[in-house]
Formats: sequence, structure tokens, C-alpha cells
Amino acid sequence: MRKTRRKVATSIRLQGIVICSGAIIAATFLILALGGYSGSAQANIAPTHRDPRLATLASGTTFVSGVPMVLPEGGATINAQFVLRKLTTTQIANVKLTANRAVKIARTYVNAQPFTATTLLTSFTSINSVPPPGTKEPANVIENVPAWVVTFTNPNPQVVTQGKPTSPRSAPTHFSIVINANTGVFVLGFFTS
Repeated sequence: MRKTRRKVATSIRLQGIVICSGAIIAATFLILALGGYSGSAQANIAPTHRDPRLATLASGTTFVSGVPMVLPEGGATINAQFVLRKLTTTQIANVKLTANRAVKIARTYVNAQPFTATTLLTSFTSINSVPPPGTKEPANVIENVPAWVVTFTNPNPQVVTQGKPTSPRSAPTHFSIVINANTGVFVLGFFTS
């Protein structure tokens, strides 16, 4: 009888750990998904956190919540995570990939779905990839990469967080794939509302 109680107690503890772990992961994804929402694709709203990299990398840009159709004069910062700037003359001269080819490559990352695609040629930076000042560990830095940002729009928003969505904003309608404009290599992908 004691063995049976121990097995039941161990089983219940393990189930509790799994449920708690799942809840923590779901909460983390929800916070990440909703944390950068600024309310408008063209709103110049300052981010609520103080990441020293943001001040340096996003200086002079317009803060937006999605990939703009046309890049603002000073560039754009999407959800305090990605910086898009105009290409330099040297960068433009080295672009080898056409917009059509970038869309074809990007479609392989969205399972060839027939979603509407738009493209934006830009100098792309992922703020989170840039190590904070004083960091000595090696990093895969994505900074000022000439890139095509290919944005697919899904008319039926897909929930990308675990659990029940708390608002329509947790179901993004745009999935952007960043493709290196010189090499055609995948850089990264991200969701926006």
C-alpha cells in the first residue's frame, strides 16, 4: 500500500511540475508577444524599457509595430527589436538578389502558403543580437545587413503563443522573413500584428 501511495504521490508531483513548467513557458511567450506592441504601425512611441543598445542603434528612427510599406527618412524600429535603415550607396551596389527572388526564397519558410507578400530593401539590425557594451563572449551579430524583409499577410491571424489568447493582438497577421540581399541566405523571421 505504501508503494502505491508513493507512486501516486510521485505521479502527481511530476504532473504538477509539467503543468507549472507549461504555464511558465506560456506566460513567457505571451509577455514576449505582447510586450513590444505599440498600437499603430506608424506611431512614434518610445519603448517602455531602457536597453542601452536601443538608444544607440535606434537613434533617429520612427518606432513602429510592423514593417512599414515605405521606410521613413530616418529609418524605423519595429517593436524595439529590429532597426530598418536606408542602404548606403556601397550596400546598394552589392545587392545581388531581386525582390522576386527574395519572395521565392522566403516562401520556403512559410510552407509555400499563397499569402500576399510585400518586400522592403533595407539595412537590417536585430537589437537583441548585438551584445551589450563590455560583453566579451562571441555573438552572432546581425547589424546593418543589406536585406530584403519579405512580409506575408495572413487574412486569418494565427495564435503563436500557448494557451488562450488574451486579446486579438496576440494573434499576429504578419510574418516577416529577412533574407540577406547579397547572398540569399535566411537571416531571421518574426511576427507582427
